[in-house]
Amino acid sequence: MAYLRSLGLDLSHPYDEIQGLCEVAASVANVPIAIVTLITEDEQIFLANVGLGDLKGTPREASFCAHAIVNSSQTEIPDTHCDVRFSSNPFVVEDPKVRSYLGAVLEPEAEIRLGTVCVIDTVPRTHSEKTKEALSKIGAAITAILVSHRQNLDLVDHSQKLDAQNAEMNGLNASLRHKTEKLIAAEQARNTFLSTISHELRTPLTSIKGALGFPLSQDSCRLVFKLS
Repeated sequence: MAYLRSLGLDLSHPYDEIQGLCEVAASVANVPIAIVTLITEDEQIFLANVGLGDLKGTPREASFCAHAIVNSSQTEIPDTHCDVRFSSNPFVVEDPKVRSYLGAVLEPEAEIRLGTVCVIDTVPRTHSEKTKEALSKIGAAITAILVSHRQNLDLVDHSQKLDAQNAEMNGLNASLRHKTEKLIAAEQARNTFLSTISHELRTPLTSIKGALGFPLSQDSCRLVFKLS
């Protein structure tokens, strides 16, 4: 059930590839009804069907496929009237009056059985080994589509996470650029301030130095004159 939920299937839209394989199954087995089913806790969901119109599923307790997924091997019921499990089933007693059933399990991993691709007839019959082998291959193809759908969801999820991380990194880079620009501007302002202060201080200091040096020169001259 957990694996089935993880597939994230949107059952409101048809899956054309699976419907196409369901039609191939009906043609290969030469039967009027074929179904691709998923089994949940309480119902049998139709992913695709041939011969049942707009029917989207049945209760699990009336499902043949719920019995089929007990085993990994195919399940064949040559005549439902001779099988006590199904002789009073509403789909045997009433329309579509199921008389024979063959189901191949959709098993993406060992012991993970999601449902079946099954072929149904309204007359008793036993299918050939060739038909059974073809149905197994069709079931494997449908299973591969389901697994691929799940992998695509994982890729989309991973891509969204990467986009979120990239957006976060872009935000951090923008913040870092802004802080760097502020630091550069602050450094430039500091250098300008120091340059201005240095220039403003240098001018009066030069004047003071000159003023202090002038009297000293005159005293030196007087001393020279006296000594003379």
